Amino acid sequence: MVVMDGKEGQLGIVKGHSPLLAILKPGPVRMITDDKEEVFFTEGDLLKFNQTTSLFLSIQHKELMILMKQKY
Repeated sequence: MVVMDGKEGQLGIVKGHSPLLAILKPGPVRMITDDKEEVFFTEGDLLKFNQTTSLFLSIQHKELMILMKQKY
């Protein structure tokens, strides 16, 4: 699961989630798996998510984009 704050409220994304386009607020982005939790920070970005790709439109989140692609 990935949890983050969007402009319209908190977002939680799990495998199989419906397509989503959202503006993110500055703050933590938490990636939660069965064995660990990783926290990344955003200064506010655009999130595009669908069942085949996930993309943060920010160069600073390249590591998070790779992790989300592998797990979601």
